[in-house]
Amino acid sequence: MHLGTLVEEVETFKASREEGQGAAYTFLSGVPIDEELPPTPTTPELFPDTPVANKSLETIVSTLGQACGYADEQNGQLYHNIRPVQGEETKAENTGSVKFEFHTENVHHPFRPDYLILLGLRVDHDRQARTRVSEAHRAVELLSDEDLETLQQSRFVSGFPSSFTRHDGVSRHTHPHQVLRRMGDRWYLRVNSHTTKGQDEQAARSLSNLVHALESVSEDIELTPGDVVIVDNHCAAHGRTEFSPRYDGFDRWLKRSFAIAGAPSWARWGDRSVFPPCSQTLDSL
Repeated sequence: MHLGTLVEEVETFKASREEGQGAAYTFLSGVPIDEELPPTPTTPELFPDTPVANKSLETIVSTLGQACGYADEQNGQLYHNIRPVQGEETKAENTGSVKFEFHTENVHHPFRPDYLILLGLRVDHDRQARTRVSEAHRAVELLSDEDLETLQQSRFVSGFPSSFTRHDGVSRHTHPHQVLRRMGDRWYLRVNSHTTKGQDEQAARSLSNLVHALESVSEDIELTPGDVVIVDNHCAAHGRTEFSPRYDGFDRWLKRSFAIAGAPSWARWGDRSVFPPCSQTLDSL
């Protein structure tokens, strides 16, 4: 796929989302990536050079809005490595290999990305891994009126993922928030199946019912080299099936980036839109 065609495909998806139409995610194939890849990185500190893949991500992100990163995660990098890290197998995040339940990206953060982009570089050895996407508007159809009413109330808190607390290991949680919010015909979602908790029995029950509903309407996608999935991070949740890494330099490897419609000027570091550490961000609001 030429970059010009890629831009056209992404523009079509973006226009449909802005009009409140169509699916909350799109899948593209044949996106340019590097012909020869370096070994799959094995530690969170390694960022091998993948200029062609990065250019494809840059093209997608700039069509959707602007790239954004987070100082707390992967050193504020704009292009993230999604790969298994030995010793972190059981972590439900980008370094793990266990099943990663449904979540919206950076549920804990006041400035969550508008779009998540995942680009396939390598599949896992046994081709077990699937990226899972589930749309809010389909899941809510399976919920009772009581669940919908509860999920739209600020009766939930979410923990920070350990990828954001790696520097000090301090456990942090959000203030109470809604999990669902309806604006016109569109349902907005803010949830992480692993870290979001209901503050009372009914809230916990409704949250569990939502997670089951997301499971029921999920689409599972294998991201082969050059495949891309773009997810509206406010209207769909995503996850990953489990797989078995070998840590031999040829494990599953995705590149990830975030797009946001616009970042406030106080959150920009030089020519990069990198949100400062959460403690500083909250103090700035």
